[in-house]
Amino acid sequence: MKWLATVLSVGLLTTALIGCSNVNNNGEAEKGKANLETAKKLNIVNGKIEPTASFTTVMGENPGYKYREGESVTDNVFTRWVEDKFGVKIKALWTGGGTDGSYNTKLKLMLSANDELPDIISSANPDNTNLLIDSGKFMEVEEVFEKYASPTWKQALADIKDPWLPVTRDGKKMAIPGTGTDYGQANNVLWIRQDWLDKLKLKAPTSIEELETVMDAFVNQDPDGNGQKDTYALDFAMKDRMTSSLLGDGSWIFGLYGAMPERWYPGEDGKLQNGSILPGSNRA
Repeated sequence: MKWLATVLSVGLLTTALIGCSNVNNNGEAEKGKANLETAKKLNIVNGKIEPTASFTTVMGENPGYKYREGESVTDNVFTRWVEDKFGVKIKALWTGGGTDGSYNTKLKLMLSANDELPDIISSANPDNTNLLIDSGKFMEVEEVFEKYASPTWKQALADIKDPWLPVTRDGKKMAIPGTGTDYGQANNVLWIRQDWLDKLKLKAPTSIEELETVMDAFVNQDPDGNGQKDTYALDFAMKDRMTSSLLGDGSWIFGLYGAMPERWYPGEDGKLQNGSILPGSNRA
């Protein structure tokens, strides 16, 4: 159950909404309340639910993610590990494209058609989060969070200013806010292939100058040994934002110069300045 309280959130604006299936438009979350009563009776032995419990959800798919042969976003080494380790089976009612907008579209159609709702929905889109909450089909989450969230998860939210504010309605907490951007995601590091370093008899760089030497060797000295000049020195995400990407994050180089773009910092006069225009970001 500690895992349940953490896996549902991906980023700062990501929220987890606990819902109920087949409720009426007046928002009477009777099934959600019944599920909560069932959760209170779960038999947890050494952190694992016995017998295995399950919950339904919906999932967004990223075409850039690759799985092992025979695996998918709904069935993979992670989902099987969760079931084996925690006694929790994840069942997806449906999947939708996470990059082409189809996931968001299917969410809206699901609500408008009064289709069966999953037990839990993760939303990284504030508009969708508000739509789901305002539908009246989701239960408040404070009791669940206080009972099952780990101390680490609770502290993560405590370290963020007003994390519950965007998901509170009439004093009720209607979704679990995410913490990714503020709680560790900004501490990304640079990963370098050790096998390539070994092949080219290089050491891991400790400065920008040494990194440039490694990058030159990676491009021009055939580190993968296939006899072709087809290797890249460095890769990181810059299509949608400069930092905090799930894969290929470039925060490490900006951190080296002391200023993160797309974030706000207090200046010498005490007023906030955007990191994108600070000298450190420009140097990087």
